[in-house]
Amino acid sequence: MKLSEIRKGLQCENREGVLKGMNRDAVEILSSLGLFQNTDISPMRTIDNILSQKGAVMCGDDWGTLPYNTYPFGTPGTLQPRLLTICRGKEKLGHFLEEVLAKSWKMQRKYPHEEKTVIILTDKWDNATFKKHEKIFLKYAVQNEIRYIILLITDYGITEIPFLPKNPATLRAIQFEDIENDEVVDDMTRLLDGRPIEFSITEYAPQNDEMVNFKFYLEDMRWVRTDKQGIAEGNIQPDYLQQFIEDIKWITDMRKKVVAPKSKTVDAPICRLKIAEKTAEWVKGAMYNEDDHRFSELEQSVWGFIGTCEKQA
Repeated sequence: MKLSEIRKGLQCENREGVLKGMNRDAVEILSSLGLFQNTDISPMRTIDNILSQKGAVMCGDDWGTLPYNTYPFGTPGTLQPRLLTICRGKEKLGHFLEEVLAKSWKMQRKYPHEEKTVIILTDKWDNATFKKHEKIFLKYAVQNEIRYIILLITDYGITEIPFLPKNPATLRAIQFEDIENDEVVDDMTRLLDGRPIEFSITEYAPQNDEMVNFKFYLEDMRWVRTDKQGIAEGNIQPDYLQQFIEDIKWITDMRKKVVAPKSKTVDAPICRLKIAEKTAEWVKGAMYNEDDHRFSELEQSVWGFIGTCEKQA
């Protein structure tokens, strides 16, 4: 038996099952692409054909279906509550997911009271990469009614990656406030491998009294503060640890070893937060613009967590 015949047989087997339970918009868009109708062309070849039509208007009207937007191909048009995306070839999954979330934000702003659909077709999947963005996807899905449909495309067919319940009533019953990433502290502890999270302030004038160093040891659940007054230490408060880790873990996801705001200030106290091999640097107390707002939020989070720890000392 030929390999192509084996592949074709498997492709035919799972086509109908994948569509079962999807909302009408997703079924209509996917059907218009020919992914499920044409058994003579593999799904991989179909999405390659779509991506090759770089100049085509791919917003639905010309395809006899509902209007929808596309990424990273097609011609830009009016923002719709439906989005078709393809992650294939050299496109990196992490960057791709960030783009999908950015477009999700625009969709929920324009269509706050409508159900929205985002279809992701990809030939690559990495659970660790998705986990970095998982909570934000859940937030958009539950709070902003964005239905995400993630399909893994191979030469053997199409497999849906389960992410959300398909039953709308079940989905609405999930309250985002009750969703806690109970793995985030364990993940960070493994990443640190015994090393502390270290926060320090260094001065352009060494005689300044603001110089300080904090070390947070997650394995032992203790902190140590060193400054000109000496050394103080205490226990880390578990009630506040999870939120603190969620606030700072984006640093470990950055490609650069040192991340800093675009805007620079000279002759000012510098804050440094070091996590494993990555470091965030910013000016203490600086008012950053929208592009660098995460550093202002980072400083608030760090001092807030330090305050809760020192209260219990």
